[in-house]
Amino acid sequence: MDALRILLVAPLVILAAALLVTSAWVLVRQRPLLLRSSLVVGLIAVSMAPLALAMLLAAVSDPEPATLCSSFITGSLLALMIVAFGRATRGYTVIAVTEDSFRAAVRAALVALSIPYEETVLGFVLGTSHNTLRARIEPRIGTAQLSLKSPDTSRILPQIAGHIRDHLGADRLSMSLGSALIYGALGLLILAAAFYQASRF
Repeated sequence: MDALRILLVAPLVILAAALLVTSAWVLVRQRPLLLRSSLVVGLIAVSMAPLALAMLLAAVSDPEPATLCSSFITGSLLALMIVAFGRATRGYTVIAVTEDSFRAAVRAALVALSIPYEETVLGFVLGTSHNTLRARIEPRIGTAQLSLKSPDTSRILPQIAGHIRDHLGADRLSMSLGSALIYGALGLLILAAAFYQASRF
């Protein structure tokens, strides 16, 4: 029962720790955090792994058809969720950034790389590669997504992301303080929920 309790609570603890570390990093460095979206997907996969293991242990300890079916369905749904999230968040993620600073950083990166572009509602149409740089941002939580519509020219995306990182680091107004605090508060709430859930077992 102790092992099962740990496995069921572990996803909440891992998620809370990730949110708290992200918030602390942004507040200490006073700059947005830019990272590969694959790292975010990997973190979600790691946080969900204990839950999948708990389902496996439950199936082994109680090999009834209903338990086996429930474990299989839960594991399949977790896997599908991670794959779907990974496909939806290709490229890079920027955390705790203001909308104006993010778009200004993208423009500066394209100019620095001598890439002609046309800005649209959906992103930036790149003249040299006939590709579209998707630049989406959710201003309320200060999180932005950066990806290419076609992966054929994906080699230029790390270069663009590198210039964006440098530009945001030099811009003292690029950090969204409210977003950083929201991440920290959400981490604390999830951590409290994890302790509460553990106390109920």
